[in-house]
Amino acid sequence: MYYDIITGIIGIIILVFFYMKTKSVDSNQQQPLLINETSTTTSFGPKEFKKKKPTILIVTMDGGGMRGIITIGILQKLKELLGTDITNDCHMMCGTSTGGLLSIARAIDLEYSYLRDFYIRLGANIFGNPLENLFNHGTLANQVELKKELEQIQLLTGKNLSQFVQNKKLFVVACGKEIDSNSGFESVLIKNYGTEHQQMSVVQSLLATSAAPCYFPSVKIGTQKFIDGGAINNNPTFLAYIEAKELYPLKDYNYVIVSLGTGGIDSKAPSLPKKPKTNSTPKPPKSLGDSSLGTINNVIDNVGNASNNISDSSNDILKIGNDVMKGIANSHKQHCHFMNYISGNNDGVQYYRFNPELKKSIKLQDTSKEALKAMDEAVDNFMKDQKVKEMIIDLKKSLSKVSPTPA
Repeated sequence: MYYDIITGIIGIIILVFFYMKTKSVDSNQQQPLLINETSTTTSFGPKEFKKKKPTILIVTMDGGGMRGIITIGILQKLKELLGTDITNDCHMMCGTSTGGLLSIARAIDLEYSYLRDFYIRLGANIFGNPLENLFNHGTLANQVELKKELEQIQLLTGKNLSQFVQNKKLFVVACGKEIDSNSGFESVLIKNYGTEHQQMSVVQSLLATSAAPCYFPSVKIGTQKFIDGGAINNNPTFLAYIEAKELYPLKDYNYVIVSLGTGGIDSKAPSLPKKPKTNSTPKPPKSLGDSSLGTINNVIDNVGNASNNISDSSNDILKIGNDVMKGIANSHKQHCHFMNYISGNNDGVQYYRFNPELKKSIKLQDTSKEALKAMDEAVDNFMKDQKVKEMIIDLKKSLSKVSPTPA
């Protein structure tokens, strides 16, 4: 009998313990908001911010060449469903390569229909004749045509970054190094604030962030040369988070982060490890040695100088170009890296990742009608998904807490 009584008491104690533990979690609102943990779509963070502080909206856009059309489609659909445009409402916006172009374009409020038409025309002009480009320029794409197209956008021309859109923090991600240095390329944020790149023109910054090795020559500005930021950080979300912590310390602000991808294929869902220490320092890739493209440092300096024996090297350049673009296209690992970090540091961060699953691979330079159709279908199917709809409802609630941006 005593055994039964003791066993019953122990059982009651265990039940009370688990009840109090659950109650404690609820009261502190620490449970993560994981609506979906698929390969492409994730919502993560506290359902309600623990502390009432001003809330900053951060929008980031991945690189992906012509697949920027996917980002345009997502943004357009989000605007319709949210009743507001996150690219207008944000305090910080950034992008890598094609994402850099789109972040700058949206900062001057270029319409989505215009941007889609611009991408289709631009893609045909710069990617349409790879062998001709290789013969004339030593690269697979035409940077001269890209520069010409960018300079035709009146709001971009004749402006340095210091003169460009001052009601929000903007940056594009490139990889840079000193021309005379033997060191490798490192990730560089080219900003419209601070002092480091204030005299760089807006068009120069866009050429720098999109100078994919083998497709475009490196961009030389002053004593530095730049290549596509996607060689190290194709997904700039982690960089934006670190930058925001400098400008808007987490002790004083909450963050809503919206990350936009350009489509993925068969990516594994991110695994969330044990929570790291709260004061651990985030470390996104900094140099080519840390990225998937660490072996191409020696190749980059030799690309973009039209060779007299171009026919002999064309196959090598094509192969390297394909390898480079595959590496640049890999944003999922960086998404997982960021998820892993904020899983233990998420009290003041709500994170939303939108990245449609592609049924088959679409090359970053693919301008075909089939590719355009596939991208449109990917966006349509993605936005109809119930998990995505639920995530957008939660995002709308989060946006209601975002502080107004300066006029």
